[in-house]
Amino acid sequence: ELLAEMRRLAISVLESVRSPAASPDEAWQLQQNLQKELEKKYDMVKTQLLKAGTTGSITARHMVSLIELMKNIERLTSYNVKGQSALYHFAKSLTPADEADKELEKKGQSE
Repeated sequence: ELLAEMRRLAISVLESVRSPAASPDEAWQLQQNLQKELEKKYDMVKTQLLKAGTTGSITARHMVSLIELMKNIERLTSYNVKGQSALYHFAKSLTPADEADKELEKKGQSE
């Protein structure tokens, strides 16, 4: 159940990256909040799996593979959010220069 909730939360994070809120700052804040919640879920599920593994409810191999799977979900989601944020800031920093380049191109073509 917690694993499914963690997957749903990861999907929410990725969807928020794909379709940001009204402003980039709001989108960033939403992504950060969802990312923190995802990390908390990961810790909760990991703790439960470790307990289940130590009591023998699940095999050690199954426990480790589930923990690795969840960590990969958490890690890939985090990389996606960070990459999107870096891309946004990079594009934002280039926008004024791009506008100046377009103006120069227009002037060059009209001459």
